Amino acid sequence: MPTQIEKSQIKILQQSAQLSSLSKQLEACELSHEQLKRSLLQKHEDHLEALSSIHKTEKLELERQLHEQRNIKERIEAERDKAVDASEEAARKDRDTMIQLDQMSAMIEEGKTLIAANEKLHKSLHLEIDKRKALHNKLEDQKGRIRVYVRIRPLSGSENSKSCTQALVKEDKRTCVILFHRTDLAPLTSALIMYSMYHYHVR
Repeated sequence: MPTQIEKSQIKILQQSAQLSSLSKQLEACELSHEQLKRSLLQKHEDHLEALSSIHKTEKLELERQLHEQRNIKERIEAERDKAVDASEEAARKDRDTMIQLDQMSAMIEEGKTLIAANEKLHKSLHLEIDKRKALHNKLEDQKGRIRVYVRIRPLSGSENSKSCTQALVKEDKRTCVILFHRTDLAPLTSALIMYSMYHYHVR
């Protein structure tokens, strides 16, 4: 029969074996825990890195969109400013056009008034000329003067071939005008022509 001491030694040995086994299990658990911790830390770091990369990509995309929106806003404002300037320029041109139209209308009315006055003056002038001619003819008839009738013919073919120029032109039904092509003869003949035009009834 084993003694009490032997029993105690056996029990101590068993407990020591159990303690050694528990120590090994504990070490295995700690090693497994460390590996699991490392794995979780690595996964967490990878996840954080992936999230950081996604965040950077999204941030860059948002910055690009914000930049595009700013450019679009600037273009819209520029186009709006151009449209406002164009509208103001069109309004200014419209005002200038209306002013010019009013001025032109006033000038047209003034021109019509002047034309009417000119026609009236021409009529009065022709009436006075007719009266003067009639009185002059009556006076010449009483004096017994000789009347002069003028016939103006066109240049002939030979005269045209020689580059001759017209010397007498008809201004109206009672007036003829002599054209001076040689200025040296004008002083010599002007007095005679004026005398003839005044004293003779020219048709």
